[in-house]
Amino acid sequence: DKPHGITPLDLTLRDGHGYDTRFGELKSFKPREPVDWIAPDQHCPHQYETEIRSFSYTPQQLHAVEPSQQKIAVKENLQAVWIDTEDALAELAQKLKKVDVVALDLEAHSLRSFAGLVCLMQISIRISDIIENYLVDTLKLHGVINKHLASVLANPKIVKVLHGADSDVQWLERDFGLYIVNLFDTGRAARALQFPKMSYAFLLKHYAGLDADKSQQLADWR
Repeated sequence: DKPHGITPLDLTLRDGHGYDTRFGELKSFKPREPVDWIAPDQHCPHQYETEIRSFSYTPQQLHAVEPSQQKIAVKENLQAVWIDTEDALAELAQKLKKVDVVALDLEAHSLRSFAGLVCLMQISIRISDIIENYLVDTLKLHGVINKHLASVLANPKIVKVLHGADSDVQWLERDFGLYIVNLFDTGRAARALQFPKMSYAFLLKHYAGLDADKSQQLADWR
């Protein structure tokens, strides 16, 4: 299945390993000697390349924010709903389909691991003036996450907000077959604005006055 697709799902294998197209038109690729790596003889192209390349930003995304609105009031000890059943995940998915913006973060375990795996998905949405937070047990729900969240993440009308999403995007595709169309990366935004630091902790302090607790960043999230 390929929700919100412009082109149909195409799992046809192409000749070559595909690595030479990794950087697209943005960066040249320097060939390496075959002895430097082990690569497959065939590859499957990115399923949402057409949709991402043809995407246009929504009017809400291009709306300028007044300086008085740039500071964010955040409550301490925010509550979150734990999602570990398919029924609860299906109910959450229906909520996500009705909002314009979804904030998303992943916690993965990769320390001393060859490939690693996603252990936790954090989701926040705003309904009216109420913030709702959800923690999805991706280990328990691994087999049904694509079924319920693929349409949300591929929907170009819903902005997905992540910070430093390079790894998150790869993890979503690798573990769940989830593809993001319409991504806003606050880390990339911080670079574009030439902030002194690009970390999420810096942005929390700058905009919300919060000191981030990063002590569990390398914890075994399994």
